Amino acid sequence: MDFADLCQYDEAAITAKPLLVDPAGLASLDPFQDAENDATLPLTARELLRVATVAADVAQRFQREGTPRDPVAWMLAPRRLFDGDPALLACRSAQAFSRAIVLHGLSLGLDADPREIDDLLNDDDGDDRECPPFGWATLEALQGPSSNDRPSRRLFTAIIDLADARESLAFCALTAGSRVEAERRLAARYGRSAVAAAAVVDGVDRDDPRVDELVPSSLLVRLLEMDAVPSGADLDLTIERRFA
Repeated sequence: MDFADLCQYDEAAITAKPLLVDPAGLASLDPFQDAENDATLPLTARELLRVATVAADVAQRFQREGTPRDPVAWMLAPRRLFDGDPALLACRSAQAFSRAIVLHGLSLGLDADPREIDDLLNDDDGDDRECPPFGWATLEALQGPSSNDRPSRRLFTAIIDLADARESLAFCALTAGSRVEAERRLAARYGRSAVAAAAVVDGVDRDDPRVDELVPSSLLVRLLEMDAVPSGADLDLTIERRFA
């Protein structure tokens, strides 16, 4: 079964699985040794994908923030966020998976009150548009028609330095109703610390030489036009340059 098959796994086929692992004994297990009395934990393909995604997200966050913490230790420790269960077991479910992604995506600490995270997940600001995945550029938005019934939106840009994490720079351009909204969306993608270190500005900062290095001239002209003329178009653009 390849990755595409995992993503297309039939949700209707997923049923509750009995928990056959004692959470208290997880941290004492030797990952290099098997035993005849090892407990078994049945997983669907989707549940396995959720756990693997959270584990990778934790490791990426700790690397991004330069912390010496062990991501495996975080996965094994009981958390309030998961009603006392460790992430390794809890994140099989969609609810726990979503909580973990929000916690680490927004760098909200190592644990949190699940009610607070659920409030963030259920927060509806009236904007039903989905945020494009990382690296996706909706270039047609640069010349698309505006909607008269949509609140005024402005262009914001930022250059995120990811040298400590992926050894790269990312130029981000997006339309938002306010700088706070723009910073919130970028923080969900890169983490609060990375966004705090980068200045999110209205329009395009032409005094920053990195803009000319990262953005093709033809695209830069379009962005400057958007900066000069208020537009209702939607834009979420990321240009990333990785260092050799």
